[in-house]
Amino acid sequence: ERGDALPLEVDSFRTNIRNYIDQTLVPTHEVDTSGGFPVPIDGYYFVNLGGTTVTKGLELEGEYDAHPLFVRLAYSNILTELGTSDYTGFGAIVTAPPRSVFSGTVGFELLAGRLVLGERTRAVSRTTGAIDPDTGLATTVSGYAAEDLFGSYQVLGDFKLFASVENVANREYFDDALATVA
Repeated sequence: ERGDALPLEVDSFRTNIRNYIDQTLVPTHEVDTSGGFPVPIDGYYFVNLGGTTVTKGLELEGEYDAHPLFVRLAYSNILTELGTSDYTGFGAIVTAPPRSVFSGTVGFELLAGRLVLGERTRAVSRTTGAIDPDTGLATTVSGYAAEDLFGSYQVLGDFKLFASVENVANREYFDDALATVA
């Protein structure tokens, strides 16, 4: 029988990224009048930003495994500084991660560890975009928390089945800074 385990990990990083990919508005200067009034036909596209984007942060993770019960906690704090300011993306919310993310997982193992069932909660801080040079204001997307259920079953030595139900409470949230609603 295995004993209790308490592994801990700490990671700090700083990454310089050239040609960081961002979403930007590309005006076409075309107008659709089919609805009876003019509507600009502009599009959002992915582009490489000039300069060097710097991403830096700290990640902490710990787990307590008391077989059959396990608990994992993780926290990350990330700061992204764009090499070139681009206010044309969705409300200036660019493809930068949220500043802080906390996750907690609790689960248990059954059938000699072949069956694993658990729940994970992710709490994400709000995301603030670049300051609009015209208004001096920045767009902010609220933080959120979402819960997931997961399980796996080891059928044979190299054959494992996985299943998960994400966002069990069906909360609407922005899953990335490009304003993709999940």
